[in-house]
Parts: sequence; C-alpha cells; structure tokens
Amino acid sequence: MTKPHPKFRPSKPTSGTPRVKPGLTENALNVKREVVDYLRTHCPKALLSFGRISPGIMQYIGPEDALHIGICLLIEAKYPGLKAYHAKSEGKAGYVEQIKKLYMNVVAGFVDLEINDEAQTRNLYMEIKVKPNRLSTEQKAFIEFQRSRGHMAEVAYTMQQADAILTHYTKILEP
Repeated sequence: MTKPHPKFRPSKPTSGTPRVKPGLTENALNVKREVVDYLRTHCPKALLSFGRISPGIMQYIGPEDALHIGICLLIEAKYPGLKAYHAKSEGKAGYVEQIKKLYMNVVAGFVDLEINDEAQTRNLYMEIKVKPNRLSTEQKAFIEFQRSRGHMAEVAYTMQQADAILTHYTKILEP
C-alpha cells in the first residue's frame, strides 16, 4: 500500500454515508424552517419546488444544503435573468477526490455559488454559511481577490441576506 502524499490530511470517509442522519439537530430544523418561512413570504413560486423534496430525501439534507437549495430556488423564481453555478465542495470530498485535487494543484477557497447575468458582464460570488460556521482563510482570500477584480463577492448566512445581496447585484447590473 502506498502512503498518502505528505500534504494530504485524510478525513473521515463521506461517500455512501448520510451527512445528516434521521433525527435532525435543532439547528438543521431551524434553518429549514427559516428557508420555508422566507420563501412562503417572499417567493411562493420557489416554495412549491422546495416542498417537492420528499421527507425521505429531506432527512439527509443538512442545514447548509437546505440554505443552498432555497437560495437557488429563489434565484430561479425571482431573478430569471441570473444563472447560478454550484461548485463541488472541497470540505465534503472523500479521500479519492481530495487526492485528485492535490495532484491537480487546484487552489482551495472557491465559494459555493457563482452567479452570472445573461450578459456575463460582472459575476457575483456567494459563499453560504450557517452560523456558527465561518469563512476559511482560503475563502477570505478568494473573496478579496474577486473584489479586487471588480466582481461582487459576499457571504450569506440567511435567506434574507442572500435576497438582499441578489437585489443589490441586479441593481448594479442595470444600465
């Protein structure tokens, strides 16, 4: 058996195991309630899509994933001129994915969503966090780098923050 590369830090295996087991934590339930309440109040069309997720699947969706889904549904329903692209998370990668990224020599820190307008004149990079989680050093560097290039890069902890960021982004794009 070969030894892992010295830079590689093995993590717990994640493939095939649910990220959130049945019997959700209070934080996970609160975030899901917040997503549903916000969509019900501000974008009922998006709530219909969120409501189609079966309870069998929903039990495995963690709080941050629920927030990702809610924000993407909000973009689709309320901001039709925008397209959201989701990057595969580095932190949730299994052993093989971590090794591949190590040998590809890719830079860590890419945010969760890259959002473009139809003209793709200016990007919005959005990192989605659930408190008490914080940005990594690499994510902070990526956000500052994108801002220095004239793009908008923000962090959203709630549906309300994400909606405010998206509203601001669409206003910036107006001619």
